[in-house]
Amino acid sequence: MIKGVTESGFKYEVDPKVLKSYSFLKLYAGAQKDQTVALQLIERVLGAKQEDRLIKHVTKIAGFDDVDVIVKEFGEIVEGMSVSDDSVKN
Repeated sequence: MIKGVTESGFKYEVDPKVLKSYSFLKLYAGAQKDQTVALQLIERVLGAKQEDRLIKHVTKIAGFDDVDVIVKEFGEIVEGMSVSDDSVKN
């Protein structure tokens, strides 16, 4: 598992296999063109429970579920997930 903490203090865990999956790549490419696909990407990477925790975290720090803050937090998570080939075992 890839574990990290965003600058604002959100703790996350991501399975490194997610980053190597076709569905991740397809959603990531789609998110570049359509922001609504980004919502699916966040759930795909974090899972439903962590996505809910992220929204609660953002609501606590921003006062509401500010999409700009959620996207910023998710961007930090993606940046923190640099995975080497050795991290993912077949």
